[in-house]
Amino acid sequence: MIVPTLPANEAARLEILAQYEIIDTEDELIFDDFTQLASLICGAPIALVSFIDETRVCFKSKVGLTAQSTSRDISFCGHAILKHDLFEVENAANDVRFFDNPLVTGKPNVRFYAGMPLTTQSGHNLGTLCVMDTVSRTLSAKQRDALKRLARQVMSQIEHRNSFKKINQLNHLLNEKIRFIQNITDAIPVFISYYDKDLICQFANAIFKKLYGVEPALLIGQSLIKMAPPELFPEVQAHALKALTGEVQRFETCRTLADGSVGYGDVRYIPNINLDGSVEGFFSVGVGITEIKKAQQAQKLASAVFENMSEGIMITDVNHLVVAMSPSFCKMTGYTLDEVVGQTPRFLHPQHDDTIFKEIIFKLNHDKFWFGRMDTRRKNGEIFFTSIRIDAVIDDDGNVTHFITSVIDFSKEHEYELELISLSNMLTRTGEMAKVGGWELDIASRKIKRSSEALKILGITSSSLMPVELAFDFYGYEARNVLEAAINRCIEDGTTWDLVLPITTADGRKIWIQSRGERICENGVPTKLVGALQDVTERKNAEIYRIAQENEHKNSLVREVHHRIKNNLQGITNLLFNFGVKYPALNEILRTVGTQIQSVAIIHGLQGSSIKSKVELTHLLISIVKHFESVWQTQIALTVPEHDLPIYLTETETVPISLIVNELISNAIKHRINHANINIEFSFDHVLKEAHIFIANEGQLISQKTDSQLIDGAGLSLLHALMPKRGAKFNLNQSESQVVACLKLATPVIEF
Repeated sequence: MIVPTLPANEAARLEILAQYEIIDTEDELIFDDFTQLASLICGAPIALVSFIDETRVCFKSKVGLTAQSTSRDISFCGHAILKHDLFEVENAANDVRFFDNPLVTGKPNVRFYAGMPLTTQSGHNLGTLCVMDTVSRTLSAKQRDALKRLARQVMSQIEHRNSFKKINQLNHLLNEKIRFIQNITDAIPVFISYYDKDLICQFANAIFKKLYGVEPALLIGQSLIKMAPPELFPEVQAHALKALTGEVQRFETCRTLADGSVGYGDVRYIPNINLDGSVEGFFSVGVGITEIKKAQQAQKLASAVFENMSEGIMITDVNHLVVAMSPSFCKMTGYTLDEVVGQTPRFLHPQHDDTIFKEIIFKLNHDKFWFGRMDTRRKNGEIFFTSIRIDAVIDDDGNVTHFITSVIDFSKEHEYELELISLSNMLTRTGEMAKVGGWELDIASRKIKRSSEALKILGITSSSLMPVELAFDFYGYEARNVLEAAINRCIEDGTTWDLVLPITTADGRKIWIQSRGERICENGVPTKLVGALQDVTERKNAEIYRIAQENEHKNSLVREVHHRIKNNLQGITNLLFNFGVKYPALNEILRTVGTQIQSVAIIHGLQGSSIKSKVELTHLLISIVKHFESVWQTQIALTVPEHDLPIYLTETETVPISLIVNELISNAIKHRINHANINIEFSFDHVLKEAHIFIANEGQLISQKTDSQLIDGAGLSLLHALMPKRGAKFNLNQSESQVVACLKLATPVIEF
């Protein structure tokens, strides 16, 4: 007996066999039909569909045998897969390879064997369709041809079985992706919906229910015009129709919310444009700007009051030289701006010696602010008493750039606010060019021929006919599936295709082609597919490059917007803090509001300085702590160990996490005992991939309460609204004499 040798491609063959997941599986009727046909056609009592792994020949279907498998070493099929044609043994008892084989000398007493390899498109033999008999014999030419054809059909069924399995896997992944995208859009505090060319809603996220009390599912299929309030109908219709022409629309809306309040929104209609320039519909993206509108109204009020306020504002540079004064300051002192620009403010205070000015400069350098009372002289020589506060303006790097001096004449009492906000955005697109080659596929023979230009595009030197199966080798897995599906659909129902797909040419070039095809019928029967190939690599690369440039330009604009928003929010916080100084009864609440606004300003500052507009967590902690130390005049010990892995907050969670940290630090300051220092420790668990923020203050929790009651009792109820649904955990514990708040962050709140 001769043991069958291993095929030269054995390792790859076993790997491909494993991918089909067909070994040791349940019986399937379709394969049983093939073995029955093989047995009937060949007149053989035994017929098998077998697959060969490392040691066994496993029977997927069998006629005339009860065993499920046999050893590969004694198998006939092990010899058959070494060939790519029919393997036939007329009399095994007289064959040197099999005469002493247990399958010959004992049951099932094999004398005759004929097996056709089951060959994949890549040329790997996975097993056989074979027939056996207990008497010596041969097959007729027709029987051999039929067995070969049956083997091809078995392999085709295996491929269909594998494709069906992969399609199910892809459908599962697609459904998971759809659920994932839905969860993301539902978590974003932005209105997101989509409307087709008939203005019918096809998608809406969960925020519609939260603000308008309408289930998103009930919006699907509704007309945008009917969904809009009657008073907004003309404007909404006009913007929608313009969006369907390909023009991005942006406008503001004002409507009543589910709770009865009035909400403002900044809405964009963004066209969904195909590669051919046609518009399929448009996305509607809306951001709530109620707070911004309130801030704008407050800004207008502050600007109106600023022109007549009794409090004077003077701005000096880092060298304490005057660069600007408010109108009220000019009126208060009698000086014009031109008269004092470039001077130090000392000309206003002739009654004081150098000692107090040295004290002010020392305080500004150390604490970044000074507050006190001084005698001040007007231009006409009149002396009046003033309350003065000087605050340092600090840039993103922590450097002082200017000083703002607020002066209040004791004879007058007023305060004002000032803010400026602006936003911008832009978008562009570009064109294409290529050469074209033709091809023709004979459906019956499955042979394909191509024009010289098509051969040139594909890098093929031979113009001979090629099986369509080999033509698919130019395409990667995903592109091949797309093209095969398009071809099959065209053959079945005549649907034409026009696809842009990546290929690897015969000479190794990576290019993009545009493939078009249609069906030709004779007497109502599909006989041919004809079409064209076009090398669109240059156009595709231009499109990829254009998109990259647009993204870079957009990111640059976004960073500029973040920077401007940061500056304006800092202006608001300074005015709030000044207001708190003037009205002590409101000081704590104004400081609390100011620190919350400053936390958002810090985010925009970090986003404006980052290439990716993403906020690094430790940078955010350092910036917030510095701000709290300045505003609350308290010492905060921050421990941030060095680590090589930068940790970023995802853009959707940046503002909530910043406000949570702000709330925790503010709570620790308010509830500490004896004005003790606050300790903050940041760490990262490399195993769990979790960032840990511990905030500790001297204090006492009421242990009888539940965790949620402890949080509410500690003034942290805002955390319930801000805490992300996934990737964030919070707890509050008593550790000896300290209250320790622990915030744990993981994906999807953070990323690396």
